[in-house]
Amino acid sequence: MSDRQPVLEVRDLAIDIHSTRSDLAAVRGVSFSVGDGECLGIVGESGSGKSLTCRALLGLTRAPARVRGGEVLFGGRDLLQLGAKELNEVRGAQIAMVFQDPLSSLNPLWSIGVQLTDVIRRHTGASRAEARARAIECLEEVGFPAARDRLKTYPFELSGGLRQRVMIAMALACKPCVVVADEPTSALDVSVQAQILDLLHQLKAAAGFSLILVTHDVGVGAFLADRVLIMYGGQVMEAGGAYDVLNRPSHPYSHALLECSVAHEDLRPVAGFPPSLEDMPSGCPFEPRCARSSRGCTEPVPVTRFDDRSVACIHPVSTGYS
Repeated sequence: MSDRQPVLEVRDLAIDIHSTRSDLAAVRGVSFSVGDGECLGIVGESGSGKSLTCRALLGLTRAPARVRGGEVLFGGRDLLQLGAKELNEVRGAQIAMVFQDPLSSLNPLWSIGVQLTDVIRRHTGASRAEARARAIECLEEVGFPAARDRLKTYPFELSGGLRQRVMIAMALACKPCVVVADEPTSALDVSVQAQILDLLHQLKAAAGFSLILVTHDVGVGAFLADRVLIMYGGQVMEAGGAYDVLNRPSHPYSHALLECSVAHEDLRPVAGFPPSLEDMPSGCPFEPRCARSSRGCTEPVPVTRFDDRSVACIHPVSTGYS
């Protein structure tokens, strides 16, 4: 739990995927909070439920996904209980999202200027001239070159890095207090990834918004995050301060994830494969791949809390906490 005043709090979020045979639990009992001006990193392999969790915050889940339970508390309201009109007032204005692939997220039929000014006018009631001025200002803030002269540019005419800068400018256009960045660098090459991460770091420091950063890259989480959630199989395996979790992991999955990262001296892949929704273990989802598993791991595992850490494991790696 952060010592900063929480601006967004998620409690026991559960999301199902409907299939012809049954409803499959894709996200199970996820809880976290984001403090004022804090960066929370949500880290895990593909399919761990990271993006689905964050899309649920803004009501962006679509069939066959369905939010089964939980609360998303923001500004004294549960966002999961809001109607479409109320949610549209929050989405983009107070909580904004930077999507994974800017080419598919931007409308190919509209220029970047039209898309930016549309967001600004929709949420602020600005005139066309005021919205255009704000659009130019936002593009300049994210380092978009010759912004004033390129408002008529279409997304396909831009590089991946510039498209992502447009997405970030669009997210920040209405000065939200929370920004959700869903794998914002995964579609970019390595050199551009570093530029975008540095840009997010600078913008967050200047504007003071809270940032939820979704990533499968441990290094990205280490660079930006104040706190980290490690997710696997739709559950939170471990949570705590970024430095502690990423330098002294307690959950065997956290430990394995770090060992298979490129930053680790002795690169070791995680044995086995992530579980499918149709065959999710009844206990710890990592149990079939875990070298430390025992009979107790096949039962629901309680969350153990110590200091500013929480671990869903009965056999933590760090001996100081076992």
